[in-house]
Amino acid sequence: MNRTSLTFTLSEAPGVLNKALNILTSNRVNMTRISSIPTKLILDNWRETNFFVDIEGNADDKNVSKAINELKLITNNL
Repeated sequence: MNRTSLTFTLSEAPGVLNKALNILTSNRVNMTRISSIPTKLILDNWRETNFFVDIEGNADDKNVSKAINELKLITNNL
């Protein structure tokens, strides 16, 4: 099985991580690991968090590609 690592940044807001995880779930992408590191920079009283996620599959897989494109819409960077 191919595995891919993703790194993305989310602004602190209620439910934003849930939205990202739902994108993976709705595209049938299996996540095998997640870790996070909050940034020290606070913008307008909000913190950003960097997430590191390992998934099964690769960017050439239709469902993984679709999930990546959807994640780009809600992340600060991917």
